[in-house]
Amino acid sequence: MIKQLEGSIISTADQYIVIEAVKGIGLQVFVPTPSEYTIGDSVRLYTHMVVRENNISLYGFPTVSHEKVFITLLSIPKVGAKMALSILSAFSLQDLFQTISEGVPEALSKTPGIGATTAKKIHLYLSEKWKDDIPMQDMENEPSCYEEAHDLLVEMGLSPLESKTILKRLRLQGNTASTAEEIVKEVLKART
Repeated sequence: MIKQLEGSIISTADQYIVIEAVKGIGLQVFVPTPSEYTIGDSVRLYTHMVVRENNISLYGFPTVSHEKVFITLLSIPKVGAKMALSILSAFSLQDLFQTISEGVPEALSKTPGIGATTAKKIHLYLSEKWKDDIPMQDMENEPSCYEEAHDLLVEMGLSPLESKTILKRLRLQGNTASTAEEIVKEVLKART
């Protein structure tokens, strides 16, 4: 099983890139947004190999979190690698987590190849799967005041996923609150 690739991009296409990881050997890797890659650039991807009867495909992602979400999407009945990749092409991880936590399945149906029924099924599965934990390492690197704020928000009735999503958004917006209480106040202000 190939879990990580590092090499130089030698070709790009609509759905994949080709990486020269070993001198003279080019590996075709399906990626969410091939247009973001440039021929000649060095790249490191975390990969997942999908083996079928007549096909072996390699899918690559910029982070381990992307790979984990891809694997989670593959575990949904009737969601294949192409559909999972299409979702990751249409949504950033943050937007996908937010869509699921806010209960907006119709947003998923805007992804090419996904109808309203499939979008609802994917949303239901992911909201159940992620109800207790968001699959990102974001909280591990947060200051302890964010961990305390997360616990307080969960005690106040927010789901763990919703709490982590909101706290991540606050951090990305450059929030400078230094205590859990200040963070909770910011969250409550933003929700009203």
